[in-house]
Amino acid sequence: MIADGRYEQVGTFNGNPLVMAAMRATLTEVLTPDAYRHLDRLSRRLHSGLESAIIEAGMPWRVVPAGAKGCVSFRSEPIRNYREFLLLESRYGHAHWLVQHNGGAFLPPWGKVEQWLISVQHGDEDIDRFLGNFRGLLQRLTVAA
Repeated sequence: MIADGRYEQVGTFNGNPLVMAAMRATLTEVLTPDAYRHLDRLSRRLHSGLESAIIEAGMPWRVVPAGAKGCVSFRSEPIRNYREFLLLESRYGHAHWLVQHNGGAFLPPWGKVEQWLISVQHGDEDIDRFLGNFRGLLQRLTVAA
């Protein structure tokens, strides 16, 4: 019906054919098993690099990975609920966002925890940039303390 013109398919939430084609290509041609292995490897590198930097600097922070996504929690204890989340010191999150942004790693607008999302287009140089920026933040904070 759509193809022969008897029905005009329009609107935001109606399964736009272009969007459906892009979604199909993403799921079948982009997010392949090799791509997931790539994401897992980068995520492990970032997670271990951040944890090492935190331990070396003697900071009481945590790295919370979730697949290709994760965050640095500027608190030593796990956050289990909203009230505990409110206890986070937001200055660290803001400083982290600024350092990453100024260093070429663009994160979502700053908050109490700075989240990242690794894509299939990211590579080792991106992980190195993020880790270098983070180590720079730690150096600034430990010198200031």
